[in-house]
Amino acid sequence: MRPFSNVLLKRSLRYFLPIGAAISLVLLPMVALYEHGRREALQGRVEAVLQAAKIRTQFTLREARANTGVMLTLPVLNDLFSTDSPSPLQRQRVDTMFRSYLREHERLRGLVVMGLHGQPRVEVVRGAPLPSAALLREAQNRSTSLPEGQLWLSPVQWPASGVPELLVARPVLTSTGQRRGVLLAVVTLSHLTREFNRITNSDSALQSGYLLSRDGRTLNASKSAPAGFHFAARYPRVWQAMQRYPAGVVNADQGLFADLRDVFRPSDRQHHDDGLFVFDRSVLEEPLSVVIQVPP
Repeated sequence: MRPFSNVLLKRSLRYFLPIGAAISLVLLPMVALYEHGRREALQGRVEAVLQAAKIRTQFTLREARANTGVMLTLPVLNDLFSTDSPSPLQRQRVDTMFRSYLREHERLRGLVVMGLHGQPRVEVVRGAPLPSAALLREAQNRSTSLPEGQLWLSPVQWPASGVPELLVARPVLTSTGQRRGVLLAVVTLSHLTREFNRITNSDSALQSGYLLSRDGRTLNASKSAPAGFHFAARYPRVWQAMQRYPAGVVNADQGLFADLRDVFRPSDRQHHDDGLFVFDRSVLEEPLSVVIQVPP
C-alpha cells in the first residue's frame, strides 16, 4: 500500500502543474510586454534628455551670435573702421562698449576687434588672459572670408582657470559689404555645464550626461568624474564607435551610451557652410557633443 503522502503529492501535481502552466502562459507575455514598455519608456526618456541638452547647447552659441551681431550694428564699432588709424577717442568708445557688454553678459569673458591684417584694435578681457596668439590668428584667418551672419567656432579651450571656453569669430563688414576686420568673443562654458548637469544628471541612478570636446574630454563635472576627465581614455571602445556616426547608441559593459555629435551642424552635411556655425574644414568636426550613459 502506497503511503498517503505519495498519493497526495501525485494528485497535487496532477492538478497544480496544468494550473502553473496556464499561469505561465499568461504571465510570460505580460512580462515581455512590461520589458518592452520599459525599454520604450527608457528610450523616450534618453531621447528627450538628448534633445534638451542639444537645445541648451545651441542656445549658448546662438546667444553669442546674437550679442556679437548687435555689436556689429553699433555706430562706435563702424566708426572705429572708418579709418586705418583710429584715434584714441575712437578706441576708447569701443572699449567702453565692450566693458558694458561683459558686465551685462556673464557668458562673455572677452571681446577683441582686429583689422584685416590681424592687428588688434581694441581688446577687453575678464579674468584669465586671452587665448594664445596662434589661436587668435587662426580665428582671424578662418573668419575673414565668412559670409555675413556666420561664425567660426574654435575647439574647446582650457585656460589656467580650468573653466572651458570657446572662441567665436565673425567678420566685420561695412554697409556696402566691404570687409574691414574681425570681431572675436571668448565664450565661457561654465553656465552651459551647470545647465547641462541640471538636465542630464538630475537622476544619476538612471543616467549620466557628458558634454564632450572634440578630443574626448568632459566639460561638465558629474558624480562619477570631474570636469576635464578623458572620456575617450576611460571608454575607448565607446569613443571609437562614436567616431563612425553623428548619432547612435553603443552597447558596452558599462551600459548604453546614446550620443549626439551633430549638435550644431545643419542637416545637409554636403553644405555645412550654409549653417550658422563653421568648424574646422579639414576634419569637419564640431567642438561639442552630447552623450547620455544608462547604467546596465
